[in-house]
Amino acid sequence: MPRKAPRICILSDARRVPFSMKRRGDEPFYFICFRDPGRKRLERSSKEPNRKRAEEAAAQVIKDVYEPRAPRRAVTWEAAIGRLEQAMKAANLKEGTVADYVQQLELLRDAAGGTLGPGEITTESARAFKEGRAKRVCPVTLHGNLNKLGVIWSKWLIETLGLLEDNPWGSVEKPRLDEPVPRYLAPAEWRAFFAWIERQYPGWRLPVLFFRTLLVTGRRITTLCSLPATGLQEGRLAFPAATNKSRKLR
Repeated sequence: MPRKAPRICILSDARRVPFSMKRRGDEPFYFICFRDPGRKRLERSSKEPNRKRAEEAAAQVIKDVYEPRAPRRAVTWEAAIGRLEQAMKAANLKEGTVADYVQQLELLRDAAGGTLGPGEITTESARAFKEGRAKRVCPVTLHGNLNKLGVIWSKWLIETLGLLEDNPWGSVEKPRLDEPVPRYLAPAEWRAFFAWIERQYPGWRLPVLFFRTLLVTGRRITTLCSLPATGLQEGRLAFPAATNKSRKLR
C-alpha cells in the first residue's frame, strides 16, 4: 500500500490534494510533489530554500495547477501610483504617510527599468531590488523600504484595489538590525557644547536658540527645521500637521 503524503492542500471547493516536499541534488530550493487533476505526478519548485516558507508556497503552487486564474488586467506604474494615492487619501492616511508610500513605489519603478507596471515585479526581481539597494543604503533604510513595499502590495494593490494577486515581497528576507542603544547627553556636555558655539560664533544667538528649543520640544531636527515663519503664534510654537507627521496642529 503506497505511503500517504504527510501534507494536505485544501482547495476552494474543499478538495484535498496531498503533497510532499523534498530537495533534489544541489538545488537550493525545496520541490513540491503532487498529482494533477489527471493523476499525473508533478514536481514543482517552491523557489524557497526555507522549509517553512516552502510549505507555505506549496498551497499556491498546487492551486495554480488545479484552479488556474485568468490574468488580471495589466496596470501601468502611473495608474498604480495614482490609484494608490487616491486609496490612501480616501482612508484618511496622514499626508506625510501617503507621500512616503508613493515615494517607495516610485523608487521601485526607477530601479526596475523596462517594466511596464508593478504586475511585472516577480520574487526574483524583488530580490534583485534588495541586492541593488543594499549597495547604496544602510540596513535600516533597506529594512524600511522592503517593509513598506510589502505593505503596498498586500494591503493596497492586492487587498484594497484588487490590481494584483501575488505579493513578491512575502519571501524576500529583510536585513537583520541591531537594537539601537541610545546615548543621552549629560548636562555638562550640553554646557560644553553651548560654550563651544559661543567661542566659534560670538554673539550669534540663533544656533543657541535652535538647540535649546529642540531640548524643550523634543522634536526631531527635521521637524524643527521645517517649521514655517507662521509657526510662532502668541509666544508659542505651533507645528503644522504636514511637518509633524500627525493629523493635527501641535
